[in-house]
Amino acid sequence: RKPAHGSTTVRFAPYRHPEVTLQPLAFDISLAVASETKFVGREWVFSETLVALTTNDLKTNKGVIITGAAGHGKTALIDHLVSFSYHGSKKQGFSTLRSESGRQFYHPGTNNSHLIVGSNHSSRTNSPAFGSTASSRAGSQSSLTEDNCRKLASQVVAFHFCQAENNSTCYVPEFLHSVAAQLSQAPQLTSYRELLLNEPHLQNILSIRSCIQNPIQAFSKGIVEPLVRLRKANKLPRSNLVIAIDALNEAELYRPDYGLSIFTFLQRHLQDFPDFLKVVATLRTEDRNLAENLPVSFVSLDGDTAHIVRDSQLYINHRISSSQALSNLTLSGKSDPTVTQKHLGQHLIKTSKGNFLFLRLTLDLIEKGSIVPKSSGFKVIPVSVHEVFLLMCNLRFMSYTSFDDVRDVIAVALASLYPLKDDHIYQAICSGLPPNQLPRAKFKSQMDMLSELLVLAPSGGRIFFHSCFREWLLDQTHQVQKTGTCNKFRVDVKRGHALLATVLSLQPPTRLHKHATLELAHHVLKAGMFKNQSKQSGMSSSEQNASFMARSSQQLTEALSSLRNLFFPNMKVSKLLLRSGANPNTPTEVFSNATPLSVVAHTGCIELATLLLMFGADVNQPATNGMAALTFAAAAGRHQVVDLLLRYRPALNQVDQNGQTALLHAILRGHADVAKLLLTCDLYASQQHRNFAAQQAVVAAATIGDMKLIQYLLQHDAFQCDVNAVEATHGESPLTSAAAHGKSSVCEFLIRNTKANVEARNKSGANALLCAVKQGEWDTADLLLNLGASLESRDPAGKTPLITASCNGHLGVLELLLSRGASVVAADREGLTALSWAALQGHAPCVRSLVERHANVAHRDASGRTALDLASFYGDPQIVDLLLDAGSDISHVDASGMCALDRAIGCQNIAVVSRLLRRGAEIALTSWAMSSGKADVTAVLLNKSLEDGNTLYKAFDFVSASEIYARALKHIGELSTSRHDRPQQHGKMADLSAHLLLGYSRCLRKLGDLDGAESSATRALELKPLWHEALYARARVLRESIYNNDIWSILWLALRRL
Repeated sequence: RKPAHGSTTVRFAPYRHPEVTLQPLAFDISLAVASETKFVGREWVFSETLVALTTNDLKTNKGVIITGAAGHGKTALIDHLVSFSYHGSKKQGFSTLRSESGRQFYHPGTNNSHLIVGSNHSSRTNSPAFGSTASSRAGSQSSLTEDNCRKLASQVVAFHFCQAENNSTCYVPEFLHSVAAQLSQAPQLTSYRELLLNEPHLQNILSIRSCIQNPIQAFSKGIVEPLVRLRKANKLPRSNLVIAIDALNEAELYRPDYGLSIFTFLQRHLQDFPDFLKVVATLRTEDRNLAENLPVSFVSLDGDTAHIVRDSQLYINHRISSSQALSNLTLSGKSDPTVTQKHLGQHLIKTSKGNFLFLRLTLDLIEKGSIVPKSSGFKVIPVSVHEVFLLMCNLRFMSYTSFDDVRDVIAVALASLYPLKDDHIYQAICSGLPPNQLPRAKFKSQMDMLSELLVLAPSGGRIFFHSCFREWLLDQTHQVQKTGTCNKFRVDVKRGHALLATVLSLQPPTRLHKHATLELAHHVLKAGMFKNQSKQSGMSSSEQNASFMARSSQQLTEALSSLRNLFFPNMKVSKLLLRSGANPNTPTEVFSNATPLSVVAHTGCIELATLLLMFGADVNQPATNGMAALTFAAAAGRHQVVDLLLRYRPALNQVDQNGQTALLHAILRGHADVAKLLLTCDLYASQQHRNFAAQQAVVAAATIGDMKLIQYLLQHDAFQCDVNAVEATHGESPLTSAAAHGKSSVCEFLIRNTKANVEARNKSGANALLCAVKQGEWDTADLLLNLGASLESRDPAGKTPLITASCNGHLGVLELLLSRGASVVAADREGLTALSWAALQGHAPCVRSLVERHANVAHRDASGRTALDLASFYGDPQIVDLLLDAGSDISHVDASGMCALDRAIGCQNIAVVSRLLRRGAEIALTSWAMSSGKADVTAVLLNKSLEDGNTLYKAFDFVSASEIYARALKHIGELSTSRHDRPQQHGKMADLSAHLLLGYSRCLRKLGDLDGAESSATRALELKPLWHEALYARARVLRESIYNNDIWSILWLALRRL
């Protein structure tokens, strides 16, 4: 933060640790499950699940699916399991959070996910529909159940509840994103979290946007591959990792018209789960046949097996023991409550057939006195959940009128895609009524009347107390439609859709964003608002729907082109948007701003592609990368879409920014069937254009090694492909392209079967052998040599295969060519041999191999440069040593008057400069000139000069030493007579200069130049004040200077006396 003017205080923002940006979903667990006071029984389910998860049978080793009819406790099982995992409140070491309503719900936080449990006063105390009890949900239960549950829960690293009343929980992208977020929060997977933080691109892959665009990639690259990598690195626990998923069948209610639901995603990709990653999921019994082919074990909660009977008996005993009303219940003429309890339990077990919801609701009604059994026949007790719901509603709504008051509220709740808050429900209801007809107070009383059935969720929205009750309400409407009979509790869901559509339409059109527009279109279609009104309006219902949408929203085009609609489309919604005026040619946010048609062509949704074309989508409109719809479809291998697009006569020769057509994209990605379709269509202007495309195709097929396509193109009478011809766009022949990409089998086929010329050249003038050598394809080069390729062929620059291999550093190919007798003395047009090129490019292994084969290290190119000179450019010290050891002349000067050292200095190749100096290179005047302006190189030269000068000084060669010191000091300007012309030296350079001046001062003193010696020593002291060696040197100079002056005085006096 910037400090205030004149202030000396600086504030620093607190350091924030990097965080994972993925956010898990929050789930509202139904009241009938969350408010249960104690989880009873089911130890056998956890036990069987644990055993099944340890199997090695490939047919069942991916997980367990727990099946059961509606109300048989599947959600309660997953709920209880998760509550003991890290993500739940019963995990030891984690605090328990409480909600004001006392309900239990999951609400993942920033750092971990918490299971918020009920208060000590359970919601059944507050809800007459569920009786009353003072028992705590966290009460003790059998150690066996808890042990098995805890053991299984310790392996749970993620969970998901598919909920029909919340559409976001039923979509694949949200499922993958939420699971990844929970994995990053699990304490067992801290290494996964660290990986997400260290590799941010993984979080991008797992973002909602990326999960919508490519859920398969998000799953494989963002979850599976990182976990496998961590497992191999021993950074994961050795136990299984479990993902718990509830109600897979409910996700099917939101299956898109194209794309995957959560259930179909697991059907397709569960086999790809690593062995340590397991799934424990629940599924309705009636949908079990859909999961028969999954590699999982099954556990059933249906029937009257001993396990089911025992669980039911345990639950009934628990309820009776915890309720005074139930424990004191007696039948007429029977005063012993235990007899009544026994008969009641037997009757309920027989009637329920394992349906715990039936047991729960029936006992609640008996507990509060709504049902009073009188005889041992228990005829007053309902025999099904349907009758229980009917009884509950009859008790709550005594007349048709009382239910009519809340019918619209229920209709809106049933029609909504997600839990609505009371204010939103109120607005929706009022939109279908005259102004001020529904006061707030009356609406509140209606919500109070429904409070037991339509409960308040932690998110603030309203949900039904159990999903089965929601299904029962929907079924009431269906039964009326089938039988034509009147039903007191019939709810017109279409009315709910109409109200929601109306309230959305009343928003200002500019405020209705693209997602709300999609929601509006959904409700409009479901409502059938204008059905049977065509005679009065003169417009069909579909036209009226479109007009309604056009008036209500200005985001029609944005809604049509939204990622959700393109990758997981609803055809009816898309059609309505197009009818309403959405632009099918608008750029989207993906694939370089491709059009909706191009995106759909990529995904392969033939129905939506057809729809877009019907409404005028431009088949040739390109994205910013130049790719149009046909190119996207061909690249993705969408045969049906390509066939569809061809009917609209697209431009076959349209190229992208890389110059590739749809045909080339199809071939290069291995979609031969699409390539054949493109080649045989009737859209070519002439046979010449078709032949041109076919020639491109055969080269592309040779590039990827598609032998069948090559044979098809060369043998098909409709194409006139020349096996030796060069394709004009990219300049390759089939043989040169195959050779460059290492397709040896294709090369052999072309040469042996089609008589392709092994010496044929591409547009660059290179034959097949040169292409293979350039790319380092050893096998292909060996094959071509065996098939007669010339060992000494040259490209336009005069490079032989050996020179090409050396230039590109392909040691294996180089040695192959040498073993075949390739000439090491051959040179290209610039006079560079294979050794020259290897030295220039810094390929030390190639240099070593050529030197061992007696390559001429003294060879000079057209500019007089040897291999050592060339190595000085970009080579390394290892190459310098190899060449010098082989006899290279370190003092050789080329045609421009430069030696190897000068070249290294000019390129600032410090390592080579140091090595050459160490190996005896002399620092010439050209060397000093080349080092001008290069501080690092200058420092190396000064160090070397100092070392050489010191060596000569110690050898008493004061003249040579002084010359070396002088050259170095002159280069850095220290010998200038004017103090103003001397440079300002600092740091390392000042230290080097001082040592050079000291050495120079000593030499001058030895040579009798005392004035120069004193000046140099003084300058050294200026650079290094109080340096004792410089002080000593200057003192010696001054002493000798005084001694000499005394001698001259004596001589002068003697001469005067004479």
